Amino acid sequence: MDRADHAAGFIRTRTLRLAQPALPLFVFFAVVLGVATAAGLPAQLVSDAAVGAGSPLWFLAAYLLCQAAVPFLAACHARRPLATLVVLALGVVVVDVVRFSSGVEEVGLLNLLFVWPLVQQFGFWYADGWFDRRHPLTLVGIAAACYLLLWPLTAVGPYSTSMLGNLNPPTVPLVVLGIAQACLLRLLKPALARLMSLRAMQGVVFVLGSRLMTIYLWHLPVMLALTGISLLIPGAAPTPASEAWWWSRPILFVVVLAVLLVLSLAIARWEALGTLGSTPPRAVVALAWVCAFVPPFAVMEWFLDLPIAVGGAVLLAVAVFLLRRRPRAHASLRSEA
Repeated sequence: MDRADHAAGFIRTRTLRLAQPALPLFVFFAVVLGVATAAGLPAQLVSDAAVGAGSPLWFLAAYLLCQAAVPFLAACHARRPLATLVVLALGVVVVDVVRFSSGVEEVGLLNLLFVWPLVQQFGFWYADGWFDRRHPLTLVGIAAACYLLLWPLTAVGPYSTSMLGNLNPPTVPLVVLGIAQACLLRLLKPALARLMSLRAMQGVVFVLGSRLMTIYLWHLPVMLALTGISLLIPGAAPTPASEAWWWSRPILFVVVLAVLLVLSLAIARWEALGTLGSTPPRAVVALAWVCAFVPPFAVMEWFLDLPIAVGGAVLLAVAVFLLRRRPRAHASLRSEA
């Protein structure tokens, strides 16, 4: 098997790990939004709920891009690690300069190809031990410098003071924040390693980690549903930002987590890949990747609504089918002959 086939196999499994858990969520959204629309609920209420529930889906688009780039960028990192960082960083800066100088916001979408892959490269450097070889004080200094740099970038520069505002399209401050967080992660590594030596914590990580995508994708729909139910119960919905509201947040967190864990008993199986056959042809893997990428990208750009939910469910189903289908027996026999 050549390098291209290895790359196709990697992209296939990574795409499946995201497309499979997302498929039941898009089906759920399509059904709920379809019923809400048919029932004549206020369009603004349905729209606001859909936008809120679908907001985490931007992550799937960014992550699919990063995973598709791994074979190429990992090879670049192995040959020229510093040059790879420099090229990606220059790409980030150039895109932002063109975007803000021209006023064409759509140009910023090109940074999907630079910001997230660049942050991913920090992970390669972390795995190589670059951060391990730095003195803790050096890591503290780098992190502090990054956070200090964020002030002029957001207070004087053109960037949002909220990192959420810098997510779509992604911008330079996210790269700076990524460096700082990598340093802080390395500083916390000894404490985290000691924590993970406890069997109780290993159990928590196993339970949550084995259904992490389910928890991530479904936590906002569950929160919205529970909030809606609380509004129907007298006294169960305190005034937002009031003292009672703040005291109710830990209770809500526990209830949401409990509901998610129960829900995961039925849905988390979509995270398991099981036994896969041979990797489909590269063109099929590429087509399946596009089918998986389009729905979360559409949510990221135009927010979730009924057409996007229905179209997303169809495209994700096609992606899963293409990536899981087994080659026909007679085709295998011909190849052996």
